[in-house]
Order: sequence, then C-alpha cells, then structure tokens
Amino acid sequence: MNVRRRSIRQENEAAKKYGGRRRPASGALPGLGGDLTAYGKKLLVECKLTEKGSYSISAEAIDKHEKHATLEGRDWFWLISFISPLRRRPREIVILDGEFFRELMESHGNHV
Repeated sequence: MNVRRRSIRQENEAAKKYGGRRRPASGALPGLGGDLTAYGKKLLVECKLTEKGSYSISAEAIDKHEKHATLEGRDWFWLISFISPLRRRPREIVILDGEFFRELMESHGNHV
C-alpha cells in the first residue's frame, strides 16, 4: 500500500476511533488546517504516519497547527503512528499542549 493510501486509512481509522470526521483534502486546502476533527469537533487533529524509528516535529509546525485550531475555536493534538514489522498494529502516540493536558487531568479529578 502506498504512503498516501496508508495516510488516508490512518485518518479514517482515527476519525472513527476519536469520534470525528476527516477533513476535505486532508488539511491541504488554504485556511483549513488539520487532517480531522475529533470528539464532536472539539479538537483539531494532525495525523502523521512513519515507518522510521523516529519522527521530528518543528516548533513552527506545532505553532501552525495550534493557530488553525485557535482560529476555529478548537483545542488540538497530533497523532503519530509508528509502523513496525514487530507490531501487529501501528503504535499511536498523541502529542498535546501541556496546559491542555493539565486541564484535562483536572477536569477528571486528577490534581497535581
């Protein structure tokens, strides 16, 4: 399966798993960032997929994603899927803003 098809599959699976919808053109349209919305459109999600053992994200890319989410009145996260022949399913890692994570924990009664 080529990279584009796997990316679309990842986005569709994430949309289903996180109660969201895939974005038209997967965030490639001007002014419409992110690959999907999640949890009743409360979150803007950027999906990435790699077969390498690491994935690098720049502060600029995070700022850009955060800006799109803020303009739409949403919080955001990144979903990175690592594909490995040693695992049956991709390993999914979520990256989110520290302040948002703290708010999530507090809203669930987990105070630090």
